[in-house]
Amino acid sequence: MYGRYNEYRLVLVGGVVIESAGKRILLVDDDVLQREMLAELLIIAGFSLHQSCNGIDALSALEQHKFDAVITDVQMPSMDGVTFLVEMRQRNHAIPVIITSSSEAYKTAAIKAGAAFFVLKPSSADRYAELLRRVLDKS
Repeated sequence: MYGRYNEYRLVLVGGVVIESAGKRILLVDDDVLQREMLAELLIIAGFSLHQSCNGIDALSALEQHKFDAVITDVQMPSMDGVTFLVEMRQRNHAIPVIITSSSEAYKTAAIKAGAAFFVLKPSSADRYAELLRRVLDKS
C-alpha cells in the first residue's frame, strides 16, 4: 500500500527538516505495530510508502517498484533483514538500507552486508528522520 505522494515538500519531523519530494520508501517489518508507527511518521513527512511484512515480500516489491531507500527490521519470518539485504545486493539493487533491531547482536552482520545504518529499537522519530535525510542526500 502506498502513502501520499507529494511533488515537493519540506517538512519538520522530530526537529529535523526533510525534503521528501516524492521519495519512495520500502518499509519492511513483521511487527505490525512497529511498522504502522513508523509508517505514520513517514506518511506525515510526505514520503510515498510501501510496506512489506518480510524479506520475501520486500524482494517482490523491489522487482515491481522503484524505491529511494529501505528501512528493514532484522528478525522476521521467512527471510530476515540481513539475508534480505544480501539478496537485494545480489539482484543489483543499490539503494540505501537502514536496518533496525531490538538487539545490538545484529549490528556487525548488518553493516557487513552493506547497511547504510543500523538503528537499535526503540528509536525516536528524530533518529529515523535524520538517517533518512542522510541516506537520501547521498543518493
